[in-house]
Amino acid sequence: MTKLVGILNITPDSFSEPTSRLETDIAIAHAAGLIADGADVIDVGAESTRPRAEPLTADAEWARLAAPLPAIVALAHEAGIPVSLDTRHPRTAARGLEAGVDWINDQTGFVDAEMRRVVAGSAGPLVLMHALTVPVDPAVKLPPGEPGPHLRRFFEARLEAMARDGIDTARVILDPGIGFGPSPAQAIAIMADAAAFALGHKVLIGHSRKSFFALVTDRPAPERDDVTLLASAFMMRARVDYLRVHDIARHKALATALAALDPPMAG
Repeated sequence: MTKLVGILNITPDSFSEPTSRLETDIAIAHAAGLIADGADVIDVGAESTRPRAEPLTADAEWARLAAPLPAIVALAHEAGIPVSLDTRHPRTAARGLEAGVDWINDQTGFVDAEMRRVVAGSAGPLVLMHALTVPVDPAVKLPPGEPGPHLRRFFEARLEAMARDGIDTARVILDPGIGFGPSPAQAIAIMADAAAFALGHKVLIGHSRKSFFALVTDRPAPERDDVTLLASAFMMRARVDYLRVHDIARHKALATALAALDPPMAG
């Protein structure tokens, strides 16, 4: 069954959320809400990667995380839920692991040798994301055509580098980075056929409220949950392993409905 990764952005400038969650109490309350709504994983990030976002240093990123993250980890662990830290900075990853986070989600695909060294000493899942630019540069796109071959080459190279540095690649979950290079048509192709790039690994798709939905709606990002749910339904039926989404409650209801509608397994 598809698991739901709840998004918790501790940023003032998320592309998809109308309010800032920089205040510690607001961030903790949002984490509690995601847990109550049924999230299987909480993914915490403090650096916006939206187009034209201002990059953060590791210290500036940690300044946003230092107060809320330990409380979020404690809340999640009390509920038996792992916490993922969404970061491209090795120093932030190391601090997060010390604070008890379970996953490291690197938007830059563990290209940094120091990041690989940091996570080699950890034991939890590692989300290896494909990205052409971080933060996003909308002008930089994948070459036209099917995205599967490009993604396979990218992931094979990154997995080889991780293995050379002593990382057990069975820990790795692949994220094709929708919004970080694929065109809208390629994003749809990725969602339609995750097996084209999975290489035998679990797959996480982060499609929630993203700009490619402009193909089918003129609603602003915070109002794209309906089309997000439609795409999620197809991926749940295709048994994609993880969906990283904003609206956990409606996705949980969707998963329950789909499970009830699915015919019983033969045998």
